[in-house]
Amino acid sequence: MINTLNLTVFLDPIGRTIFAEKMPDRSTTELLVVKNPVVVHIGQAEGGKMSLQLIPIFFKEFLQNKNDDIIFTYKLSNIVMADKIDFDDKLYTNYQQMHTSIVMPNTTHVAPKKIDLFDNEKK
Repeated sequence: MINTLNLTVFLDPIGRTIFAEKMPDRSTTELLVVKNPVVVHIGQAEGGKMSLQLIPIFFKEFLQNKNDDIIFTYKLSNIVMADKIDFDDKLYTNYQQMHTSIVMPNTTHVAPKKIDLFDNEKK
């Protein structure tokens, strides 16, 4: 797989490992601007194996337009950058799948039929 994303990894101010697409056109010598950042979470799976989860820093479900990118700006003086990491293709694929267009179900609401639970008529 040919990587077309400019992915980077760094530790944020509270020590979380962040994986994101770097935006070089908006980053400066003092700021790192990234889009669609995720926390890399390593946990223990069944059988004692390690599992990897990519957890969004902010969920797109909270956005008006679910397909918008989420942009975060970090001060370079507050983070620790990784240097020259060649990521595995599976990591790229997982990241890309997380950030492809979200297909939202039809939200047309039909009022439910009213059902009387109690017979209000006198017998």
